[in-house]
Amino acid sequence: KETKCRFRFLIQTKNDENNSCGEFSSENQSNDGMVHYLLAKHQFEEAYGLINQAAGEKGKNNIISSPNTKSFVAFCQFRHILSKGGVSSEENVRAAKECLRRLASGSVTGGDSEVDSMIDAAKFMLSWPKNIVPVSRGTNSIPTA
Repeated sequence: KETKCRFRFLIQTKNDENNSCGEFSSENQSNDGMVHYLLAKHQFEEAYGLINQAAGEKGKNNIISSPNTKSFVAFCQFRHILSKGGVSSEENVRAAKECLRRLASGSVTGGDSEVDSMIDAAKFMLSWPKNIVPVSRGTNSIPTA
């Protein structure tokens, strides 16, 4: 049986003008949870695809029911690559460079959440490799630094 939930959240701006209230409902916005599930499973390309699909359906650039952006996915993927122990293989170097390219592009063309993802990646790099965290296998949570 599928569990349904609904919650409200406050969307605040930096200057507290134009604050608004949003609502998440699992009945009609289940893509949000699915993106986080895919990130927990390290299925980053599928998460990008789901965001692209939702963006096309909703007519927005890259945000679905909550601030799940392609930049956030790129940050999670970048953190995962570094948490595996580094970028010593050619495949990891290419993947890390692509994540950084996506983060840079998002921070230039996106909003505050995209810039925040770029800043989070920079902070993660500053403390790497001291911050290597165990890579989760088959859990429903994203490893944190």
